[in-house]
Amino acid sequence: MTLQDRIVLPLSMLAAALLWLFISLSQTYTTEVSIPVTFTNLPDDKALLQPLPNKMDMFVRSQGAYLVWYFTFKNMRLQIDYRLQPASRIPAINYLRTLQQQMPRVEITDIKPDTIYFNFDKKSEKLAPVKMRYDITTNPAFDLKTVTANPDTILVVGPASVVDTIKYWQTEQITYRDIKQTYEGVIALAKPPMPTLTISANAVKYKVTVEEFTEKTLSIPIEKLNVPPRASVFIYPQNANVIFQVGISEFEQIEPYYFKIAADFTGINLQIDKRVPLKLIEKPINVRNIRISPKMAEFMIMGNTAK
Repeated sequence: MTLQDRIVLPLSMLAAALLWLFISLSQTYTTEVSIPVTFTNLPDDKALLQPLPNKMDMFVRSQGAYLVWYFTFKNMRLQIDYRLQPASRIPAINYLRTLQQQMPRVEITDIKPDTIYFNFDKKSEKLAPVKMRYDITTNPAFDLKTVTANPDTILVVGPASVVDTIKYWQTEQITYRDIKQTYEGVIALAKPPMPTLTISANAVKYKVTVEEFTEKTLSIPIEKLNVPPRASVFIYPQNANVIFQVGISEFEQIEPYYFKIAADFTGINLQIDKRVPLKLIEKPINVRNIRISPKMAEFMIMGNTAK
């Protein structure tokens, strides 16, 4: 191949490509395009119950050159001023003239959505407590103390009919296993269930605290329960030990009067039986692994032996 051939061949290919492009852009096409939509001057004291469309789909017809120009290079978009047409529903055809003026050489044959709905409710806001979602297990020697959020409330803004029903706002779930120390981090808040509902933060800080347990023993007076009428019995011992585990921070706060132990004479035959079982009747909520020693008490009949 000569030097002249090497020059002529690429030029010929370029000319052919340009000719093909020119012919293609000169032809008429029907196609579907989308343009972004923005809204201005919406009422400040109202909130939408349904989101507004962020785009409009149109079927258009024109020469290829114009389609490329308007929808590729000119960056077509539609801005809707609600103040000019304050209605609950507006047919999209109302904006056809505005669109047509922006692209006079393009024919719009259809537009979707065909109607824009402005469903408003009174705008409301409230502070909702943050509710932590967690799945946490601790080491056997520790107990889960607190799981807290910071901030512990967030501002929720949206339609009054929705905001008024909100009691709290959940986080995404945090998960820890077999922990024996404090953990801190950041956790995302649950996303609003509808686009027109907004929250003042997307995430909160959290803190998980645990407390080590220690064992404590207290001596508790034994009460008598369900003793037969006119019967008088003497039980021995008079006191029983209650052994339990409690968090270190509450060790000194747990006193004997938080517990009640009773000798329950239900089903006891005073003529035959010599011992009565001991039952834990009352206990504080912040203790665990409770044991009573002894589990039985001996008794003697002091008076009438009627059953």
